[in-house]
Amino acid sequence: MDPTKISNILENSLSQTLSLYYPYAGRLKDNTIVDRNDAGAEFVQVQINSPISESLQWHNNAIEEMIFPQGLPWSNCTNRALVVAQISYFNCGGIVVSMCISHKVGDGHSGYNFFMDWAITSREPNLSTKPCLYYVEKSIFPPPPNGPFLSPLCTSNKDESIHRRYTFLAKNLMNLRPQ
Repeated sequence: MDPTKISNILENSLSQTLSLYYPYAGRLKDNTIVDRNDAGAEFVQVQINSPISESLQWHNNAIEEMIFPQGLPWSNCTNRALVVAQISYFNCGGIVVSMCISHKVGDGHSGYNFFMDWAITSREPNLSTKPCLYYVEKSIFPPPPNGPFLSPLCTSNKDESIHRRYTFLAKNLMNLRPQ
């Protein structure tokens, strides 16, 4: 499939998915409140002039850093998107879809659900059943009476980040499938 067509499908389905996960499309206000202003996510496209097999080599950090959005949601939380999606195109025809979500709006489980719902919407844009999401609103956890807590701006400290990478041989994956 043509990369332009793939990008259009992924970008449109991301927009549809964000309409369900509406806090993800907002921006932080005072670094503590999500302003649901529908500003959207960042959608980044990257061309990598090497085969995808090079990125699977354990010690190729330069390519790995190109594949994953680097610190974008945390560089300045009040002005940046809370979700960043990146599509990386390799010269061999391979494609990697990666995403970062600020922990101000979602944890790992909600990020996983968002990613899966985006994938479903990409494959089936006219699907009639949409996920039913529940957000904890201020009626359950009201804000402090004197306004939001003032906290410092989000900063990214790469030294404090934990990064895990798992690679599997194709034959090992095939052994798992029947189970």
